[in-house]
Amino acid sequence: MQLTHNQRVEFKDSLYFSSSTIKAECLNHFILQTEEQLRYVVLQYLEYYNHERPHSGIGEVMIHPLPQDEDGEITMFSRLGGFLKSYRRTKAAS
Repeated sequence: MQLTHNQRVEFKDSLYFSSSTIKAECLNHFILQTEEQLRYVVLQYLEYYNHERPHSGIGEVMIHPLPQDEDGEITMFSRLGGFLKSYRRTKAAS
């Protein structure tokens, strides 16, 4: 798939991303040597972008937010070795 600058792509499972955003926020920070590494990083970023990252263009909300407990403690979640971080409320395991 060839992408032009800042092209938006929609996948079958309703994941969206902007090609310039993924380059600036993610790919430019890694040295990837194989297609497998690239696929892993892109999939992790897409999960973050669509479920955990607030978007200023739509009022600082997430596109498809993950469920969270309203009265749980705020917990940090990380992807790609801590490069991508997000926070959500989770209940402590009993």
